[in-house]
Amino acid sequence: MRAEAIQGGAESGAPMNESPRESVSTGPGALQVDHPNVLSVQRELSLDQNRWRYGLVIVTDLSLDPGDPAHSPVKLDEMVRAVIAAARQASVGYDVLTLRNGV
Repeated sequence: MRAEAIQGGAESGAPMNESPRESVSTGPGALQVDHPNVLSVQRELSLDQNRWRYGLVIVTDLSLDPGDPAHSPVKLDEMVRAVIAAARQASVGYDVLTLRNGV
């Protein structure tokens, strides 16, 4: 599933995944992201209509399916905001964010 922008929504009331995780970093120059639902953040470069687009791919264990009772737009928004803050702190630019399930 691809997310160009994430908007906060109503809390689904589903229990939050409380599995403890360390800060996530993958590969050279990877972001340090301190969020329990971020499995990894990967950089991606793609050519779109003769323009290079720099992307961040956020791999998560949160549900991305709006029909799933465990889906929580609020938790997704919090996670994306944590990644954006880490990218700003590390001076990592991007054009697009993509969310993917890792479980």
